[in-house]
Amino acid sequence: MADSRTLPLVLGRYELHSVIATGGMASIHLGRLCGPSGFTRTVAVKRLHPHYARDPDFASMFLDEARLVARIRHPNVVPIVDVVAESDELFLVMEYVHGESLARLVHHGASQPVPPAIAAAIFVDVLHGLHAAHDAKTPEGEPLSIVHRDVTPHNVLVGVDGSARIADFGIAKATQRSRATDGSTLKGKLCYVAPEQLHGREVNRTTDVYSAAVSLWEALTGRLLFAAENEAHVYEKILTGAARPPSALAADVPLALDEIVMRGLAMKPHKRFASAQEMALELEKSIALPSAAELGAWVQSRAEQDLAKRMALIESLERGAPVSARTVVPPPPRRGAKAAVVALVAFLGTAAAVGGALFAAAREERTKAPAALSPGAVSMAVEAPASEPAVEPVAALSSSAPSPPKPPRVHKAVVATSKPTDDACKPPYMRDETGRKIYKRECL
Repeated sequence: MADSRTLPLVLGRYELHSVIATGGMASIHLGRLCGPSGFTRTVAVKRLHPHYARDPDFASMFLDEARLVARIRHPNVVPIVDVVAESDELFLVMEYVHGESLARLVHHGASQPVPPAIAAAIFVDVLHGLHAAHDAKTPEGEPLSIVHRDVTPHNVLVGVDGSARIADFGIAKATQRSRATDGSTLKGKLCYVAPEQLHGREVNRTTDVYSAAVSLWEALTGRLLFAAENEAHVYEKILTGAARPPSALAADVPLALDEIVMRGLAMKPHKRFASAQEMALELEKSIALPSAAELGAWVQSRAEQDLAKRMALIESLERGAPVSARTVVPPPPRRGAKAAVVALVAFLGTAAAVGGALFAAAREERTKAPAALSPGAVSMAVEAPASEPAVEPVAALSSSAPSPPKPPRVHKAVVATSKPTDDACKPPYMRDETGRKIYKRECL
């Protein structure tokens, strides 16, 4: 399918509507799943940009995300419910989360810091979701060794239900991947990558712990941790560990949170938390966390206008007719099939006309007197046995008017050589082998 990027787009059983987020590799659309019997469901659709959809390497990496996330079962991981690959289109269908990304929530607050308790609650969820990914196994029970490698505020979704979820495992690395990624290619957004990634060393679950700590630092301060004029300076700051405690920029951050963030930002992997779960448990102990209702209310207040617009769009879509209820126009028949149909219709029309003419001719023939004998005929059939059905004439099939019926077969009479006696003419006829009466010439 040519990518005109026109919306809405109907592909298979999905409708794609407004773009709600976009990135370097794909855009996220609000969509609808339309099933049988009027079943519909609002979904989020991650649609690969067309030039990537046509690239087999990117397409393979994109589909790997679906296979990986399918093995992660946790309420703090956005699940993928379907994969669609048709023509030049490739997209993942995900559960729709009514909420906002952490990046946009910070932006909606004019880059104001997120309250410490809210930030801690968000990352407790995120870290539990990451731990579930790190511990995911194959159907045979073998560890998948998944590392997200792109834990950023853009990939943290916070819902109005008061739950945060980690999304977008599109560049995750696992030992069971169907295609290995190029080790020379740096994956992830530069400001969030760990020092070992810059050194080209092996990554593991502590790499995600580092990126989560960077994201938490930015949520608590409302600033970028490694802001710089160019990438070279970003590299330098990451490799030198130039990070101050969050409380240096946000006075309301408690010391316990400072210590957790700085431990997560340790330069050496073994000095960080050994797992995302360990960091989550420390956050839970460091500060009184808000309830889910309180977290949801904060999300609603920060993104009220955008969420209201999106909800209005969802409601309007839900009032519309599902794809399955629309009239589907069947494709035109192939050229050969079309010619055969035309020929069949013509033949049936001709046959009907000829049959009607034959029926009319036969009915007319039965109302007429018997036809006269041709010259030289010596007898004529005038009656058929009562046990035999009347024989109707048969005309030849043609496109012209039907031919007149053939005269009945005439049987020769037995010619007498002398004048018959009275007894010879009693009766004055004979019967042939079919039982028909043949009148004696001499008795006429």
